[in-house]
Amino acid sequence: MTIKLKREEAIIIIQYYYLLNIDIEQRGNILVANGEEVVDKDDNWLVNEIYKVENNSIIRNNYFFSKLVRDEYLEFLIEKFYKSKVKIISNEKLNIEELHSCVCCGYKISFKRNFHNICPVCYWQDDMSGERDYSSANRSTLIDYRLKYENNKDMSNEIYLKYYKI
Repeated sequence: MTIKLKREEAIIIIQYYYLLNIDIEQRGNILVANGEEVVDKDDNWLVNEIYKVENNSIIRNNYFFSKLVRDEYLEFLIEKFYKSKVKIISNEKLNIEELHSCVCCGYKISFKRNFHNICPVCYWQDDMSGERDYSSANRSTLIDYRLKYENNKDMSNEIYLKYYKI
């Protein structure tokens, strides 16, 4: 049986999974990265501070999914975490044609092309250089980087399920 969920519900379910399943070090790192003060006075105090209920929303919000993330990826995560089949019913349809693709790998990564935007799939830093121009940010030409990326990509990586491809 397949459970039908709204996209927002699926995201909340995934956020709670992470909240309940990350270890204390990951929780502490998220809190510190979000400006919370986690000072190690003694181990028991630190554990109590990190596990405070008011920190739960900070940790959940750390697992944010933009509109660029495919519904199929969220379904994949829920099935992986909870061993349950879900179908996301989304009222909001994203116009894929309007999204900007990475000039290197072709995955849809942003709503517009941004200078120095770093692709989360292939890690090309867009410096608006031409295909044959040397990019100091990437220490390569776009053609060479693309070739290296294609030869070394690991299709078993979940990142390829996460974003749309042209």
